[in-house]
Amino acid sequence: MSRTDHPRARWLTLLAVAGLVATFAPGSVVAQEKVVFKVGLTQTATETGLNPFLATATADYRLIADIYDLLLEFGPGLEPAPGIAERYEVSDDELQWTYHIRQGVKWQDGQPLTAEDVRFTFQYYIDSHDPAYTGPQAPDGNDTDGDGSADNALTLFDNYLDLDAGLEEMRIESIEAPDAATVVITTREPLISLQQIYLPILPKHMWEQITFEQANNENVESPIGSGPFRIVEFNPDSVIRFEANKDYWGGAPKIDELIYQYFQNDEALVNALKSGEIDFVTDVPPALLSVVENDPNITVHRAPTTDFNELGFNSWDPDPDRFVEEGCADCPKGPTTGSMGDPWLTKPEVRAALAGLVDKKELVEHALNGFGTPADSVVGPLNAFYHYQSAPDDPVNFPPYADASGRDAARQQAISRFGAKMAEFGFTDTDGNGILNVPATDEAKAFDPAGAGADWSLRLFVRDDDEEDKIAAELLEAWFEEAGVDIDRQLVKEDPQLYDATYPSSTNADMDMYLWGWGPDPDPDFILSVFACNQINNWQDVNYCDLGYDTVYRQTRTTVDRDARAILIKGLQDKVFHEAPYVVLWHPDSIEAYRSDRWEGFQLHPKEGGYLWSSWGFGQYNSRTTVGPLGSAATPAPSATPAPSGTPGAETPAPTAPPTAAPTVTPAPAGGGTDTTLIAVLIAVAVVVVGGVLLVARRRAAEDEE
Repeated sequence: MSRTDHPRARWLTLLAVAGLVATFAPGSVVAQEKVVFKVGLTQTATETGLNPFLATATADYRLIADIYDLLLEFGPGLEPAPGIAERYEVSDDELQWTYHIRQGVKWQDGQPLTAEDVRFTFQYYIDSHDPAYTGPQAPDGNDTDGDGSADNALTLFDNYLDLDAGLEEMRIESIEAPDAATVVITTREPLISLQQIYLPILPKHMWEQITFEQANNENVESPIGSGPFRIVEFNPDSVIRFEANKDYWGGAPKIDELIYQYFQNDEALVNALKSGEIDFVTDVPPALLSVVENDPNITVHRAPTTDFNELGFNSWDPDPDRFVEEGCADCPKGPTTGSMGDPWLTKPEVRAALAGLVDKKELVEHALNGFGTPADSVVGPLNAFYHYQSAPDDPVNFPPYADASGRDAARQQAISRFGAKMAEFGFTDTDGNGILNVPATDEAKAFDPAGAGADWSLRLFVRDDDEEDKIAAELLEAWFEEAGVDIDRQLVKEDPQLYDATYPSSTNADMDMYLWGWGPDPDPDFILSVFACNQINNWQDVNYCDLGYDTVYRQTRTTVDRDARAILIKGLQDKVFHEAPYVVLWHPDSIEAYRSDRWEGFQLHPKEGGYLWSSWGFGQYNSRTTVGPLGSAATPAPSATPAPSGTPGAETPAPTAPPTAAPTVTPAPAGGGTDTTLIAVLIAVAVVVVGGVLLVARRRAAEDEE
């Protein structure tokens, strides 16, 4: 089976995976009156969002954080912190990782969780990539068409297990569970991603019955995890309901039910919070902030984020072999570059020239009402150690100006600079209508036979349900047309139109430009992996490919020295900035709000300037187990299990967990837990998040505006 069938390429009817309908263990004694916490959203989970191997949207990853645990989770500073593993050590040569599995943890059906579940989870994923695999997960073999590739490789978590360059290049030699409490991973080279593997730990006793084909195509109707909540109702277009796992190893949640309620528009969402119909909103639209910020019963929390929105340029310029490789041998092909997009966008100089027309300050002012910051790079300024900062006067940037009075002059400078650059390629306004004409030389006709001599026109795809992107698109259209580029602005559905338009295997990347967004991981590894050639038809959307980029990216995965790694990472950002497959537009602020007349105990994640309800915050590290009704009893968290110091082979005791507190408002109770002890563990690490993972993923999907 070709990679055409990668999960992001299709969205199937909700199916129940055979053997995955859970039989939950009986819950705790139900109180006379349930404590129900309702979270309001406008971004729906996907139809396959309960299957970790098909989860793609931010809303999906919230559900995963409710249901599952990770081997190592994201601590208060987003550092690797104890999860299913209480602690770990790394050998002196950095080639062997030993994880000590927490004892007494149970799956939500009552069965014990052991090291074998961890080993099985990782090996299951790796085996799906092996065309030679024979076993219960592929009863007819894993290469039934004999083309040498695996039929149903699970691909969303490739970079965390070093599979993004293929099974042959994977540097993991073995994954073993020598006893019920120990997992040992051995590698050929140092592999920093093993500090945090964003792959939910799965119950072997259920998933060993599931074939790779099922895992790659079907939803999990009633998943079993080890996390703080178990799902009891899944209607992604209306209500998703959870019951608390009172046996959760990190401390029983203080609420009995967690409900995600979906609204059709922002106004209905905010009004529901105002009226008390819901208790929490993950993303207050900036335009509606005034509705809630002066309400004495509502607390608003605003914080910067590393999320970003981008203008993407179709950079798909394949050689003929790539059509077969990417599963589109029968796709319609462009006349010269192969792409169905505008061929001139395959030239980095042209993309960079267009980037210089984009006034990011004005975009933040108008599209976000000022609730964000102009962006330089896919690695945001909150990740200061790895953040790349371009020079203000770099021609890829809009010319700098001090205030609104200097904006018009800067615009004319940008237009003049753009015209001069495009003239180098032969673009001039030959018919005097204000739009540049594609050159009509013999060379240009060979490169762009369909466009030669015509007005230069580019399509701009904009999500039809994203108000911020709509505003940004109007500004971009005006700026580009003033500079001589006709813009065909089209409103599209994110699913399936925008997904399909960016996929070579779906439409041969039949698009020119689009607006979209990401919520990157705490560590830069994942978002930088997106630009690797092997991510075309997978996580990539601009279909950019540069072998030099790939070489340096692979080096960042094995460079243990933090300073040396930062140099490599900034170099990759510099390349993306100047070759401009993306123009990174802004980093939006997070604006959350909750009914502080009814709830307390919210816990920021990360601790400094983070979210109240984070997709990174598994279990005890976010508000999931600590939020409760006003006046709910709380007990201080005990000292944590010793955790690694960040130095290979060393261990130091972790400090006592700090009190949880509601941000910037009234003090909250001191910790999680009801009658079950909250085991809150922090790690004393001196290194920055390495190998961090948060797929938050495929697409923020306008998490901040919908």
